[in-house]
Amino acid sequence: MVSASRTDQVYLVTGATGFLGRRLVTQLLDDDEAAHVLAMARPSDPQQQEAQRYIAAHADDARARVGWITGDITQPMLGLDEARLAALAATGELNVVHLAALYDLEAGEGLSKALTLDGAVRAYELAAAIRRRPEHGDRPVRFCQTSTLAVAGTYDGKFGETGEELPLAAGKHTDWYSRHKYEAELALRHLAAGDEVPLMIARPGATVGDSTTGAIEKLDGAYCLLEYLRWPVVRHFLPLSGREPFWIVPGDFVVRAMAALVANPDAYGHTFNLLYPPDDTPLWCDLVAHTQKILRSRTYTGGGLAGLLAVIRYGWRLPLSLRALIWVTEARGIGPLARRMLSGMGIEPHSLRYAVDNPRYVVENYQRFGVDPPPPWRDVWRTCVLYYRDHRDEMKAGALVAHQKDG
Repeated sequence: MVSASRTDQVYLVTGATGFLGRRLVTQLLDDDEAAHVLAMARPSDPQQQEAQRYIAAHADDARARVGWITGDITQPMLGLDEARLAALAATGELNVVHLAALYDLEAGEGLSKALTLDGAVRAYELAAAIRRRPEHGDRPVRFCQTSTLAVAGTYDGKFGETGEELPLAAGKHTDWYSRHKYEAELALRHLAAGDEVPLMIARPGATVGDSTTGAIEKLDGAYCLLEYLRWPVVRHFLPLSGREPFWIVPGDFVVRAMAALVANPDAYGHTFNLLYPPDDTPLWCDLVAHTQKILRSRTYTGGGLAGLLAVIRYGWRLPLSLRALIWVTEARGIGPLARRMLSGMGIEPHSLRYAVDNPRYVVENYQRFGVDPPPPWRDVWRTCVLYYRDHRDEMKAGALVAHQKDG
């Protein structure tokens, strides 16, 4: 436990070993020189040592303000014993930032529910229990749930930032991850109705790499397009969805926004769609065209003959109907085979619907609280593609490690 005083701001971050978690820890320390962070990792987390090295390297002057604790979101009070709970209650104002979950679109119902839905409820119950302990006195406890834009499911319409939009998405989820994130929001809003522990909901978009370096640990989401384009003949038959938005967002923006918001007591009680403003969001067809332009550029391939080959490889395409492809994956008989083929090409079959059936998100709240939008998506995605070119093997390995995690 870090040696925080009773007047300090203390942040308990679950899922602190992940891509966003470790970066959020360092951002919180950078933003507030008096802040203390308790980074929670599950027992035998394969990413903990790497995360500790990352935080130590990026927060060298603040290492005394970081403490690591072992927790388990499948257990009541996250597995913390009485001594740990008492010590936690004796610290300053407590802000619980819950990132831990199972991001796996192919995961089964039971495991997904235990980690994504029940884990969020247990984390909130921990925050409420700390608030009630006499050692904590009258100091506030706050809770931030890291949700996802996918709570909207395949709802086709405007999706706001008040919580009143959630009933619109009932029954519109195609995988257990998005459904259990949705149900977690409902459950947490019910628990927070008594105002004992104020609740904030942060809904990041499809997170890609750092906007300046492109760095990211794993290969999934929007990077499935790059995996698909590696196939020599198939790359020319591109599934397009017309002018549907594709809600990518750089990871460093998500971290910057969350760090600013969780540190602001006035932001609790609000929901934040952490996305580009609608007018600045890429359309699926524009993202595909821009990706092809990057892939055939001299910057990506080198000059001379390599540039000519790039034009041949990426200079033409035959559009396919993405809705027709989705129909094939869901058709009786050929559906399982089609899904296996797509998975082999790097595409997550469950994610296809989010490119054709998605809402128009309201993106207003974070700017009202002084958070600037991310840089232009074309610049961000170019940086991410170039990073993928040079680090694909590392990203694939990172994806394997991430799927080995269960909280």
